[in-house]
Amino acid sequence: GSSWGAGPALSGHPGSRGGCNAHGKRRPRLKRQVFSVGLGGFDTHTGQDTAQSSLFKQLDFALNAFHQALTLLRAGTNFGATPPQTTLFTISDFGRTFVENSDKGTDHGWGSHMIVLGDRVVGRRLYGAFPNLDLTSNAANNLDTVDSKGRWIPSLTVDQYAYSVASWLGLSTTAERDYVFPNLGAYVAAATANGFPAYAKTSKIGFLLADA
Repeated sequence: GSSWGAGPALSGHPGSRGGCNAHGKRRPRLKRQVFSVGLGGFDTHTGQDTAQSSLFKQLDFALNAFHQALTLLRAGTNFGATPPQTTLFTISDFGRTFVENSDKGTDHGWGSHMIVLGDRVVGRRLYGAFPNLDLTSNAANNLDTVDSKGRWIPSLTVDQYAYSVASWLGLSTTAERDYVFPNLGAYVAAATANGFPAYAKTSKIGFLLADA
């Protein structure tokens, strides 16, 4: 089911040394430490009204605690004149349907929201386009959903989102981008050829600034 975070419960990877894969191609180097934390339970086919509320409380507490801890660390003198640049981002398998099922839950969807938090984030805004929520008499003509249950079609791809973060992590060349995200270049070309909105025609979404 859907989850917050990715990978094992808690794991630290102190940077990557690069190296070669089985085909002899050079792997990209990362310049950051990466930690991942998972929170399960979002596959709410039943009782979503109570289950999701509890999960959101956990997520809210965790995000706030992380933010407060970073604020305290930066207020000290341990890091000298250059405090660490930190970005927290969420990732999930898939979204949920907008319409409730008969068990007071929701079923597997498509498009969803992600959260990005950090001192280099261009925040307090929504990236992409919010879907048309009209699923009543005109649902068949709603181009933002696959069906009448509100399985939203994403306005941005997961590759654009991931590449935006990966660039901040250390991916710096087009060759590295194409190695890690082999479909992204073709998507951007197709989006441009088909007249997609401007925000959908770029490799990176633009919610992260370069380091100060």
